[in-house]
Amino acid sequence: MTTVTLSDCSLRKLHLSYSRVESYAFSISPDLRSIAVRKRPLYFFAEVGIVHRLVAVVLAVCRIGVVDLLRGYSRILERQCLFVILLACLLNLSTIFLDIEDVDYRHGDLIMDTPEQFEPRTILLWERIAEYAEAQRLIRLFPSAEVRVIKQQRYHSSADTSPGQALLDSKKVLMIGQASSFVGQSDGNLGPNVLCRPYHKLVPISNGCPFYCTYCYLAYVYRNHSPFIKININYDTMFRQIRRAAQANRTVCFNMGEMLDSLALDHITNLTTRLVPFFAQFKNAFSMLLTKSANIANLLQLKPNRQTVLSWSINTEQMIDTHEIGTASLTQRIKAAKICQDHGFRIRIRIDPGMLHKQWQTAYADLVRQIMTAIKPENITLGMLRLLPGHLRLARQAYGPRARKLHASDLVKGASDGKLRYPPKKRIEFYTFLAQTIRTYDKNASIGLCRETPQVWKNLKPICNPRQCNCITW
Repeated sequence: MTTVTLSDCSLRKLHLSYSRVESYAFSISPDLRSIAVRKRPLYFFAEVGIVHRLVAVVLAVCRIGVVDLLRGYSRILERQCLFVILLACLLNLSTIFLDIEDVDYRHGDLIMDTPEQFEPRTILLWERIAEYAEAQRLIRLFPSAEVRVIKQQRYHSSADTSPGQALLDSKKVLMIGQASSFVGQSDGNLGPNVLCRPYHKLVPISNGCPFYCTYCYLAYVYRNHSPFIKININYDTMFRQIRRAAQANRTVCFNMGEMLDSLALDHITNLTTRLVPFFAQFKNAFSMLLTKSANIANLLQLKPNRQTVLSWSINTEQMIDTHEIGTASLTQRIKAAKICQDHGFRIRIRIDPGMLHKQWQTAYADLVRQIMTAIKPENITLGMLRLLPGHLRLARQAYGPRARKLHASDLVKGASDGKLRYPPKKRIEFYTFLAQTIRTYDKNASIGLCRETPQVWKNLKPICNPRQCNCITW
């Protein structure tokens, strides 16, 4: 049975359902793919005195009696799964209530941002840069990690490791290396029936991120070759390539959210402290930082400029809890966006991937309300769930029951980019509902669609602008 010690966490009232306990389990130990317990509500009340004396003890707490508690404990041992964490403080021991209703709980209050707790088990250090100052600085941040010096910037999981397990393991493997190409160009050509605008990709960190999003297409793209998170530290090369691309006599947008989360590891790399001032010198070049994080400490130390745009990928709390494991909560993301907007940064919102579920209208209407009453985004881009067919199997291997909800999403073929989507009628209904809801708060709001078909665009033309979306700047 795994024992977990928590420190430096601010804990208050916790209201843990099965799915939220599972989310926390993933954030602590990605090897856990399921929780061997009944889906019954669990209610905790914890008051912490001195945080540094907090201890976490692994116990199975079940509201149906001691017998089931013992049976559950047996199941945990058999499956080597973590069920739930009983929190106690040496000075202020908590009282446990099994039938407390309406306890205020937010996903992120417990998990916070996984990046803030990112701790690789293994660091792969490319031998050519082993003595570089930046490489040594990164290594010193993780004194407990095993450091392996490697001759090539490659790493493969063992042959007996399933792709799903390799995906989970990759969240704890950090490679420090270099890249020959930081800037790539997307021409927007996704076939005859998927519309997308051209833009540049900026990739200083590649292969993965600390989040456990069930639908992440990068997990499928890198499934066979790159089970690690890679930081490319030859930043001089990156800046030369940005400058070269920016010499074009047109507007150039560098999207740093296509192949990575822009802010997830910013407290480790400090990349924004370099990129934001660098882009200030241009008139025609812009950087787009897209994130599910609330990791904004570095940004608040910088002088904002019009060349840097911050964009938050946002979803309903239910979808965040279920499919975006380890990310910042809805409340944290909106709060971070507001703080950055008040600081002077340009702010955009991306509601993507939209997912249909029972009472989705109520959930997404409330999401729009929370966004529009807190901040004034210059653009809101809408998108819906889209998956490569093979992704479903990988997601099931990695995330178990959660991924079955992706499988039950009634997705269909037909798009020229090869991805499964909801039927056009359902997508049109979803976009129309969200766009009209947004317009009730701001009748002039800029609304775009992400990678949609001409059929959908035609139906949304009166309320969505095909020349304004998250990845392009105006």
